[in-house]
Amino acid sequence: RPPPPPYSASFLLEMLAARTSSLRRTAAPTPRRRSARAVRVSAAAPATLGEVVDPRTGYPRAAKKYETVIILKADTLDDEVQEEMDKLESFINSEGAIECSVMNRGRQRMAYPIKEQWEGIYVMVNFVSMPRVPKALQDMLSAPVVGGDEKNIVRYMTIKYDLPKVNEA
Repeated sequence: RPPPPPYSASFLLEMLAARTSSLRRTAAPTPRRRSARAVRVSAAAPATLGEVVDPRTGYPRAAKKYETVIILKADTLDDEVQEEMDKLESFINSEGAIECSVMNRGRQRMAYPIKEQWEGIYVMVNFVSMPRVPKALQDMLSAPVVGGDEKNIVRYMTIKYDLPKVNEA
């Protein structure tokens, strides 16, 4: 069967919120145990495995393409939106991303209210990096604001894509 088409992060964010509101709480699945062979193989793997460049993509083997969509409050000023975008881009680049682009998608009406707001400012961040960078980004976005400033971020979501293969002629 062909793989499903890739969806945008904003569409997946809305679908996730709609689905989680309708699901009932279920018990967490029990974690699978790793076999002794799998533990031995992973322990013997070299520490620089992610730094080996894959000739098909031109990036390190462990690098992936990520897309993060962030919804800011609708009453956020343009200067504050630009400040948030600059802060995101500098954070991702400082964490070691290979490529990074931040785009303001503008003010859009949401399918349902989030924190009693029907509109939000969508910011989309596309970057290619090692797996530790999106984890650090999630930690930064979920951290509470220290001080008296109120947080402008309403919701965020990161999805991972496979890197496209370079055509070999």
